[in-house]
Amino acid sequence: MSKFDYGTFVGGYDEFAVSKEKHTKEQAIELYCVEHSIPKGTKIAITNAFVRHRVGWNEDNERCCGWWLEYEEHSRSCPVYAFHEVLNEMPSNLESEYEWIDVKEGRIENQKKTMIGCPIEVITYEESRLAHFRDLRDKQKKKLEQFEKSNAFKAPPLEERHNQLSQMGEVFQYYDDIVKMLEQRI
Repeated sequence: MSKFDYGTFVGGYDEFAVSKEKHTKEQAIELYCVEHSIPKGTKIAITNAFVRHRVGWNEDNERCCGWWLEYEEHSRSCPVYAFHEVLNEMPSNLESEYEWIDVKEGRIENQKKTMIGCPIEVITYEESRLAHFRDLRDKQKKKLEQFEKSNAFKAPPLEERHNQLSQMGEVFQYYDDIVKMLEQRI
C-alpha cells in the first residue's frame, strides 16, 4: 500500500487527488469538497488517475522531487481519484474521461458539513483544544485519586503529603479552568 493519502496539485487540469487504496469514492468526494470549500450548486469532475513519487520538472521548469499526478500507470504508481471544479464546459475530448457530480449541499453550518447527503464532523481548532484539555484534566484527576488511595500518601510526613496534594490539585484546577473557558467560547 502506498504512503500517499491525498493532496493538491498545481500546473495541470486536475487539482486534487485521493488514494483509492485508503478511501472509497464517496469519502474521496467528501474530502475534496471539504479541503477546497466547494459551495453547493457547484459541479465537480472526477476521473481515475495515478500518483507516483519521483523526480521531475515542475511548471516553473525547476527540478523537484515529490508526488506527481499522472494519467498512465507505471511501476510503483498509486491509483487515485482525481478532481477539479467545473468552471465552464469541459473540452469535448475529455468529456468521456470524467464523471460530473453536482454538489447538492455544502458550506459549514453548525460545525457540520454535508456533502452529497453524507454528514461529516468538522472539528474546529477550539474544539480540538477543548478535547485536549479535557483529556489532561481527566488524567490529572485520576492521578490525584490514585495518590490519595496509595500508600505513598500515607508514608511521607504530613507537610510533604499536603504539598504534593496541593500541587496536584492546583494542576487539576488549572486544566479545569481552561476547559470551562473553552466550553463557554464554543
